[in-house]
Amino acid sequence: LSHIPEYARWTQNGTTVAGDHGFGDISNQLAIPCSLFVDDNQALFIVDQGNNHIIR
Repeated sequence: LSHIPEYARWTQNGTTVAGDHGFGDISNQLAIPCSLFVDDNQALFIVDQGNNHIIR
């Protein structure tokens, strides 16, 4: 996230996109999320180490 300016402001009304239903292995759950990546198209990727997958 080195391209985000230090003066950037974040909204106080965020949206939960994953992991809102506790620990698990179904599509709306994460086991051990360990990394985030945002591509050039602003798509968010979450590395879920506990489930051995990457979700977009």
